[in-house]
Amino acid sequence: MTNFHHIKTNLVANRIRYLAYKAFKLKLLSALTFPLNNLFNFLVNKNEFAKVLVEKIVSGSPSNKDEITACVKSKKIILIIRPDHIGDFLYSLPSFITLKHTFSSDYLINVLVDPCSLEISRKFGLFNFIYVFSIFNKSGKRTLPSQYDYRKLSDEIGEVSILIDARPDGDNFFLTSWIKAEKVYRIEKDRALIELLTNACQRSHLIKEEPYKPNQFKFYTQELDGYRPKLIFTFFSEILTNENLSTLITFEDAKKKSHDFLRDIYPQIIQAKSIVFCPEARSSKKMWANCQTRALINYLTEELSDKFKIVLLGKVASNDKAIFKNVTDLRGQTNIDEAFTIIGSASVFIGFDSGLSHFAGLIGTSTVSIFTAKTQPLVWGALSTKENVKILSPLQPRLKTILEKIATSKKSIKYVDCIEAEDVISLLKNSHLV
Repeated sequence: MTNFHHIKTNLVANRIRYLAYKAFKLKLLSALTFPLNNLFNFLVNKNEFAKVLVEKIVSGSPSNKDEITACVKSKKIILIIRPDHIGDFLYSLPSFITLKHTFSSDYLINVLVDPCSLEISRKFGLFNFIYVFSIFNKSGKRTLPSQYDYRKLSDEIGEVSILIDARPDGDNFFLTSWIKAEKVYRIEKDRALIELLTNACQRSHLIKEEPYKPNQFKFYTQELDGYRPKLIFTFFSEILTNENLSTLITFEDAKKKSHDFLRDIYPQIIQAKSIVFCPEARSSKKMWANCQTRALINYLTEELSDKFKIVLLGKVASNDKAIFKNVTDLRGQTNIDEAFTIIGSASVFIGFDSGLSHFAGLIGTSTVSIFTAKTQPLVWGALSTKENVKILSPLQPRLKTILEKIATSKKSIKYVDCIEAEDVISLLKNSHLV
């Protein structure tokens, strides 16, 4: 039985608080939020829509609150916090499935997610309760919720047996501190990731010692199965060990379970060969300039439309739709569930470092994942269960530079967008994907 609560936050006020927090830290933050908090408390209490949405089961039938309350009282509760983007949620899917199949029936497994992940959270059916809490604004920038938001969330959740912060960046510290829990598991900020990267690179040829040069890139295969999801899985495995529920499942086994799980939800529909291209990502720094996007779409439509159906996906509707011929432009016309169904049935998926690319790799679709040097495939490479993911990326910078950037968050590395449409076309041909 799956249910959800939606705690609405005021993102404009949150952004003001977050900027104040970043600039002046906690003392000024407290001074600023006290008068604002009273004002927003009044406004929210007057707004019925901002109150907790009525509970609803996935089937749409009305929930029986007495049954749910009795069930909650008789079982221990595990709450997982993952209030970030869809790609990050998918990175945790192997860990979620392992947790679901390992813990006994004496536990309820609940999750707190960002609104963008609500649809897939309900579709997956892995959780008993889903709490939706906004910590990002519409442009994807992080905000800082008010004390009222935290207090309301705390009251809705109540006390849990185990609280798991599944976000390795350590940004959920304030969120976890407001939730009452008997045990709290949190990844120590970045330390474990740095150790994992260091150990991996010592026995690997993936990091090159020569400095980064423009217009140099390397083709990677599934070797670059991101270390961030491996870190999350290791973290969950340690939790299971601490709870005396250790299993022999490996990361590869967990990915295979995730692949089979997704294939059950999104079975392949054999209609026609198709190439799906998503020319966008949540962050603009991961995307191409328009000229490269148009060049690749023109190649796909002019050279391959007689063999493949060309489909464009994304959230933003195209302003230049008339330029492209022989293309099915679905940008701005699909929800995430429909997009997943299309990708699961595609012959080839082309995308950037985004949630759709991670889904394509995990479900087994032949995938070309483009990294524009603003994010590292060593850390964020798409999950895959077989040799279905091809990563196109500039040469990796030196290991020391990567670790310094992770440890200090300094934007000291300046890159250019050196992966071009011609490189993707060559990869498609050389890999015999088209």
